[in-house]
Amino acid sequence: PLDHHLRRSALRHFSALGATGDRWLIRKEFTRVREFSELAQEDAVRRLTLETRAWAEHFQNSSPDAFFHRKSLRVVLAVLHVEYNGETHFIRGINSEVSLPTGTLCAERAAIVKARIDIPGLMRRHARGIAVVEVPGFSSNEEAVALNNPLPPCGACREWLEKIQEENKDFYVLTFPDLTFGQVHE
Repeated sequence: PLDHHLRRSALRHFSALGATGDRWLIRKEFTRVREFSELAQEDAVRRLTLETRAWAEHFQNSSPDAFFHRKSLRVVLAVLHVEYNGETHFIRGINSEVSLPTGTLCAERAAIVKARIDIPGLMRRHARGIAVVEVPGFSSNEEAVALNNPLPPCGACREWLEKIQEENKDFYVLTFPDLTFGQVHE
């Protein structure tokens, strides 16, 4: 009751500050932080973290084309965890920012689309979780660029993931503060 009263009071206060009809919603977000070393072997979060680490290592050992990241020169990787017909799948995604009027494609949405390509019968309830991490990419003058980890999904990706969560309340999103993957934020 008190929380409800405070929320209504805050909404009224902020509404008065904006133009007529404006509403401000306050969203509380909580992040569970766990040490990788403490995750049980069978924990899905552990398995997705290992798959994300492998994807990051694979990317860093490749020779990617900077053209696909020329807008921001940043590289974001995602891994989608899917359970379909009794099988576990981990589908990789990567952002593409080619600086065209059609916009960019984030790593999370790329992984979801790839899953739909690989598994045509995929439904939202089959998606179990997704992990997102920024890895060193490209810079115009070869200097190191600070990474934005832990990297939460952007607004568009957040909306896509919320649509998955409507169908699967246990769907989880993982981020990592650094590329050691020693700590997991969910």
